[in-house]
Amino acid sequence: MDRYFDDKLAELETKQPALIVVQKTDRDLIEELSRRQGYVAFMRSYRPIAEDDEVQVMLRDADVSQAPSPAAASD
Repeated sequence: MDRYFDDKLAELETKQPALIVVQKTDRDLIEELSRRQGYVAFMRSYRPIAEDDEVQVMLRDADVSQAPSPAAASD
């Protein structure tokens, strides 16, 4: 399971999505992630913009640099 979390975090750090939707009903997963320093540090760049009983929508802060696009990488 550690490998899965590490791979997912690496994917998020690489892609740096503008929005992240957190499934709030998966409490065990949320609890596990909240104990992982890398995940906590990554999520500091996001703030909640909407939520209901099931999901929370997080938006990346504007002052956080975005990962370069594939087009920019080919320049």
